[in-house]
Amino acid sequence: MHSKFRPIGAFIATRPQSQTFVNRHFAEEPTESFIWFRLRQMCDVPSIGMSLFTGTLAERRALYRDFRAFMRQAQTYWHAATSTSGSAAALPYYYAQLQLAKAELLQTNGPEIQKGSIMHGLRKLRSGTASIKSDYLEVTKGVFPLLFRKRTGRDIPPGTKINAFNLLSLIPEISLEMQDVGPSRPSAQPGYYAIAMDDERAWSVVLSNSSLTSDVRERMYRRFISGYEEVPQPEFVNWRGVFAVSSRMFGGSVRLFQSRKTVSTRQPDGTLKPAMYEAIPQLSDLMGDYLRPPTKGRTDFVLTPTVKKSDTLTVPLDLVRYAAMFYLSSLVRYSPSALDPVTEGAQAYLMDSFANEVPLGLLLGALDGITGKFSYFDPGDMRL
Repeated sequence: MHSKFRPIGAFIATRPQSQTFVNRHFAEEPTESFIWFRLRQMCDVPSIGMSLFTGTLAERRALYRDFRAFMRQAQTYWHAATSTSGSAAALPYYYAQLQLAKAELLQTNGPEIQKGSIMHGLRKLRSGTASIKSDYLEVTKGVFPLLFRKRTGRDIPPGTKINAFNLLSLIPEISLEMQDVGPSRPSAQPGYYAIAMDDERAWSVVLSNSSLTSDVRERMYRRFISGYEEVPQPEFVNWRGVFAVSSRMFGGSVRLFQSRKTVSTRQPDGTLKPAMYEAIPQLSDLMGDYLRPPTKGRTDFVLTPTVKKSDTLTVPLDLVRYAAMFYLSSLVRYSPSALDPVTEGAQAYLMDSFANEVPLGLLLGALDGITGKFSYFDPGDMRL
């Protein structure tokens, strides 16, 4: 049942703002070469690279030296991966992301990383069959749980088991290919964001061309509807203008949601005015690690469901990609028969697609993790 629509007198299209990560906008398409150029700046310009670290000058210099070394190795592995075809590219891609993760962790776990001997933090548990649907990843001590802690502020305990196929199902870049093998979880959902106002109040509004409330048993959906209510489309006459989307970007119906909470500031004369800036973090504050910026496409965010419907484990999309790349690289190393295009055609095709489509998002996650800023790419700095 729809709630009563709250008339909008003024609006501004914006992006969700996190309390932890600030947003950084680029007026161009995201490409691997551009992201590497941004990463190289931290290696090539000492004043920028050194600013990533704290401590004495000698300590920061030592961290910066190791940072540059990890970044150089990461780029070498990455170049090797781009010259490798199919799922076999996952092996150098994984080692590239591992070096990027170590470079990032120098900010928070310098002594552990500088010891020179640290494990992956993940291990693959195979089901004993050719199918990948019953394979798991187990969290161990090492890089992955440290990276999880740095990016989320939460711990993921050693011994935690994650179904690898569930991870793959969450990744939007391969959602089309997942349909051929039957996804076990919903894919991450994109959406659009804006701030609405009347004379006294401000609140956030969300637009989606998929249902964000289709399954109330999903923890992500329950979290979302605790802070947002659906409103009828007919009364919302200017939704394209509010969300800055053109008619080329949407076909069919859309779903519209308004924040249940409004925010105001009281003026010296006692009147109320809309508190626009206080409304901007509403979605980020509510959804936390469910929410991340998109990799491609001119949307404002993606919401990623939990890895398992009955579990509370929330893995941000950037770390979903990280763990999934480790899994594929492990198949390449130890279980190549699972990727045989003759005997396992569907999952071999899926993994070839993964190795082709996912690395850009993986690299973008590293850039955001190292800089502490969510990157948004908007060619021409406009959608309409």
